Amino acid sequence: MTTTAKYRQIMNRKGYFFSNLYNDYDRVMRSGDIERAQGLLEDYLKRHDDPNAWMIYGQILLCLGHELAAKGIFRNCYERAASIHIADVIHADCEATVAFVDDSHKILYVAIPKCASTTVKNYLVRAIYSKDPHESSHIYLNNMMRVVKFDEFDSKYSDYFRFTIVRPATDRVTSYFYGNISRGILKNNTWGIDDLCGFTTNPLLGQFLEDFFSYRRVFIDVRHHTDPINAYLPKRESLDAIYSIREIDEVRSLIEDIYHVKLEAAKLMVGAEAVENVRFSSEMQSFYSQESQYIDL
Repeated sequence: MTTTAKYRQIMNRKGYFFSNLYNDYDRVMRSGDIERAQGLLEDYLKRHDDPNAWMIYGQILLCLGHELAAKGIFRNCYERAASIHIADVIHADCEATVAFVDDSHKILYVAIPKCASTTVKNYLVRAIYSKDPHESSHIYLNNMMRVVKFDEFDSKYSDYFRFTIVRPATDRVTSYFYGNISRGILKNNTWGIDDLCGFTTNPLLGQFLEDFFSYRRVFIDVRHHTDPINAYLPKRESLDAIYSIREIDEVRSLIEDIYHVKLEAAKLMVGAEAVENVRFSSEMQSFYSQESQYIDL
């Protein structure tokens, strides 16, 4: 057997083992039994040093309140895992982000949830592939996603056009609650179960804000949509442009110029209208205080 054939055989076997594990994990989590899921991962990791499994195990530990252990796992494994979640990279606190990078056109886009990211990714797919993916841009852009360390913005990617879109935290949290949670999307993204670790997947606004940091710990979907902007981005000077969400048409014009195409304006993932104003506690205000360096209010 050649070295290449042996490598493929080993990788196929590893993929088979992980696939079986993930199917079992998914089935157990759909029953809401997180402790049993933890046991499945621990048994598997005794036999396989699999970074993909370690990342899932880190998510479980974080959910159960073991934040330092989870952070250590994310830091040790995020560069080796085949598929990672930006929320795990951020929680690793390792001065890195996940960006969409097109090397042939030298652009780098850091997508921040609830900052028109679905619309921008839709524009990129239409510009590159001449297809309208509607709200499924990720299928086409997975090959552009990569971990980028903050210091690489000024070295490896210094000659790229590096940009992002930002939006005030109160607007993002409001959009997430009314556009996602109140529409049942948190429940759908949490194996369809009614609660996890004692927290309902369909909370009222007051309950969500009162238990905001607990919801962030338990639900990766909440972390993903409510992480502070400064966690996604390097220092402001390392970006060529920071657009506000009101400047989405300028971003569309930028993509048109770079790819030499004409794009029809789109507005995707339109959130539900807020019924009640979102008011941050002093702890939440402190949590988002560093965003001011990126947002001109």
